[in-house]
Amino acid sequence: MNFDISQVLETGGGNFNIDGLAIEMDSGYSVSLPGFEFKMPMEGITQDKIMDQGFAIAALIEAGNLNHYYVGCRITEGYLWMDISTNIFEYGNAMAFARAGRQKAIFCFATKEELTVIYP
Repeated sequence: MNFDISQVLETGGGNFNIDGLAIEMDSGYSVSLPGFEFKMPMEGITQDKIMDQGFAIAALIEAGNLNHYYVGCRITEGYLWMDISTNIFEYGNAMAFARAGRQKAIFCFATKEELTVIYP
C-alpha cells in the first residue's frame, strides 16, 4: 500500500519514495527542506488523508526535480508531520542544513534516534 499508515504508527515515522513505497536507510541523517512541512492531527487521521498528503508532497518533489529527496513522516505530540526530506551523510553538514532551516531536530538512521539541533 502507498504511504502505509501502519508503518508510521508502529515506528513513529517512516520514509517514502515518490511512488509512496517505504524506503529504509541505515546511515546518514534525515533533514527537512525548509518551508515544506505539513502537519495533521492524529485524531481522525485516515489512510486516505495520508495518501492524499503524501502524493501532494511527492508531486512537489517530482515537479522540482529533487532527485535526492523523499517524503518523510513522523508522529510528534499528537500530530503527523509530513515533509520533503533528504539524507545528509555527514553530521556537521546535516546540523548546518537543519540550522539554516530552523529545524528542532534531525533523525540519525544509524542509531534510530532523534537528535536535537544545536544552535551556537
